[in-house]
Amino acid sequence: YTVTLDVDATVASLTLGGSSGTQTLSNSSKTLTLSGASTVGSNGVFSMSGGTLTGVGALTVNGAFQWTSGIMSGTGSTTIASGVTLAISGAGTKFLTQRTLTNDGVMTWNGTGGNGAGGIGAGNGGTMQNNGTFEIQGDPTWFNTFGGTVTTFNNAGTLKRTTGTGTAGLDYAAVNNTGTVEVQTGTLRLGSGGTSSGAFTLASGTTL
Repeated sequence: YTVTLDVDATVASLTLGGSSGTQTLSNSSKTLTLSGASTVGSNGVFSMSGGTLTGVGALTVNGAFQWTSGIMSGTGSTTIASGVTLAISGAGTKFLTQRTLTNDGVMTWNGTGGNGAGGIGAGNGGTMQNNGTFEIQGDPTWFNTFGGTVTTFNNAGTLKRTTGTGTAGLDYAAVNNTGTVEVQTGTLRLGSGGTSSGAFTLASGTTL
């Protein structure tokens, strides 16, 4: 079954997902504020097609997370557990500001550009911590929306660009690479510097 968030809500703790079946929480326009530790269980699905996820609480996703539009903000964190996939897809713009987004599983990001084309708008800090696989599909852009400090993108796993013949840009993110960056197609642009003690692998005809 699906529960649609139709009011702004502040909760001390959220547990989504039962022992069987599939339970979905869908947010398209409202603000969900998490004040404490929260969990999406293995049978739970958190679907963001708009609205805002914010607060100081930590959200751990052991089920599914679908992000097609909307804002992740606040000083809390969102963690995608090992074995879990976060699908970042659709033409809607996603926004990451202040919050820490940690990937221990698989994240796929598909788009064709920046605002209104599947991009991720950033600014005012925020951290993307990739310990698993972060796969860029198509030509999306991580771009400046809020100003201020760029996103800190720490890659301790594999950051790879797998499809698309144009340019995918991490323009408003400082990429600190201690893992592996792979460019299999097209161009991957790292527009805000960073550091590296890891590896870079480029297929023939590609550009970094």
